[in-house]
Amino acid sequence: MLASCAATVDYQPLTADVAALPADAFARVRAALEVSYPELEVAEERRFRLQSAWIPLQRRDRPGERRATVYLDRNTATLAVVVETRWLGLDLLGVPQWSSARGDPALERALLGALLAALDA
Repeated sequence: MLASCAATVDYQPLTADVAALPADAFARVRAALEVSYPELEVAEERRFRLQSAWIPLQRRDRPGERRATVYLDRNTATLAVVVETRWLGLDLLGVPQWSSARGDPALERALLGALLAALDA
């Protein structure tokens, strides 16, 4: 019973079908991603995979960070987006620590919209 309490909930990427991609699709997606996530840690054109570094995020008085991962599943012609957020808090002893990363559906919708617009341009 304790094991089930300790299980984490996986989150799924937000996806969109992208059947006909322009020849410069990776460059367009990368440029659109870098508008909101300017520092990339992964940019693999051959695998069509991008991941940003963690960047600051502030919501009300909560300091946090966000990062984005974008990839293309060529088998299903699906563009996938995951935006993770984590928040800085204090443990019981008052020591700062990060929360576990979680998907942020609102940020994912906004990013996927920007990427699809870049592909249609």
